[in-house]
Amino acid sequence: MATVVAFAQNPVGVWEGSFFLQGDKKNKMNVRLELMETDTELVGIISTRGYNKGTVYGCDYLVSGRMNQKGVRLIRKNVRRGVAMTTQDCSFFQRLELNFSNAGNDTLVNCKWIWANEEGDLFTAKKTDSAVSESAKEEVETYLEEVYTSIELAGIMLQPEERLYQKIAEIEVDSSELVIDISSVEKNINDSVTILLNDEPVAEAFSLYKKPLRIRVHKVQPGRSDIIVINQSQSKSKLSLQITVKQKELVKEYKIEPGFVRNIMLVLVQKQE
Repeated sequence: MATVVAFAQNPVGVWEGSFFLQGDKKNKMNVRLELMETDTELVGIISTRGYNKGTVYGCDYLVSGRMNQKGVRLIRKNVRRGVAMTTQDCSFFQRLELNFSNAGNDTLVNCKWIWANEEGDLFTAKKTDSAVSESAKEEVETYLEEVYTSIELAGIMLQPEERLYQKIAEIEVDSSELVIDISSVEKNINDSVTILLNDEPVAEAFSLYKKPLRIRVHKVQPGRSDIIVINQSQSKSKLSLQITVKQKELVKEYKIEPGFVRNIMLVLVQKQE
């Protein structure tokens, strides 16, 4: 059995902070993150700017990720542009981790800027706006439409953590036991899935060829919880599956197609009792 745990902090908006590159106080890097929530995941634009010997330098990135138990893990998807820096130099940045551990303060977040060698710079960012700019929205929408559509058409298999998250539904539930059934529509030998509950695996590379998968969640915690279905087939770019959620008299059924580009996300929201 599994327990679904919710994450209550809202990371959407504009966050600003700064850190010293390699601890050098003469080399300050200002960071601005504009983070928004799409139907699939959290996507944002990070802009970094520094100043050295009369020259402004920095990079703009597009990042994406999802909320987890500690906060948000944002992975670099591409370098949008470099300012007095090459794309190769900018690509040394790998990801940004946000840890919302400032109890009672929704405007501060602890951040870790992680480089390609896994070394990191720590800093604190402050929320300066709850809404992102129109230019950031347009840049994200254009990127998602162009890049992921072209990847899907080309039949390229992305790693599970690189894929988009396609939300199929949001279901209101209570705290009682909940059952999730996942079955293959086509009964193909290559139908294999991994299931996550709030980023915790509850089934890994499970074959649906001979029998369906049943997961029991004995208690749903307050707030939002995510069920993620990941295609683990090595040869089938899209699976044809059915997912059923049952709780007391509630029964919800959905046809889903997790693929090499998109993971499927089902959101549970516990209603106030």
